[in-house]
Amino acid sequence: FLFSNYLDGVVAVVGDKAVLKSDVLDQAYMVANQKNILSSDARFERIFEAVLQEKVHRLIVLNSAEKDTSIVVSYSEINSELDSRIDYFLTSFGSEVALEEAMGMNIGDIKEEYWETVKEELMVDRFRYSLFGDISVSSKEVEVFYNEYKDSLLPSPSLFDFSVLEFLPFQLLKSCFF
Repeated sequence: FLFSNYLDGVVAVVGDKAVLKSDVLDQAYMVANQKNILSSDARFERIFEAVLQEKVHRLIVLNSAEKDTSIVVSYSEINSELDSRIDYFLTSFGSEVALEEAMGMNIGDIKEEYWETVKEELMVDRFRYSLFGDISVSSKEVEVFYNEYKDSLLPSPSLFDFSVLEFLPFQLLKSCFF
């Protein structure tokens, strides 16, 4: 929505879901704006790559969460989370008018645009909690355990199918689409 006049494309595919360049760029610009970083700044490339990596990781977990029938997210939970995020962005942008101008849509359209994303994020959070909610392990404990038992650890069976993705360097990606 922010940069819809640029040619869009798929930058990653996880399962049956595609990650669009425009979605990554929109979120990267939003993060950069919050940190007062211009898109011409070298740090913007790191923001873009971090946003892309986060989206891919989230989709991998979402793929498993959607298969787990015990993971349920209600309409009211999604609405509440959307309202919280809108309030946060209103604070960041200073006013409803500034937010709507930056997003290129009114508050109702913003909520509609982000509805599915928020639902997916809540599902991912619930799924992660269902797996790891009661676990607290330090990286040192993992390292000690691995070093002590590495010879007896069996290879893990595959839990899902995935493809290896090669990401174009940001500058090459930028030149292809701008």
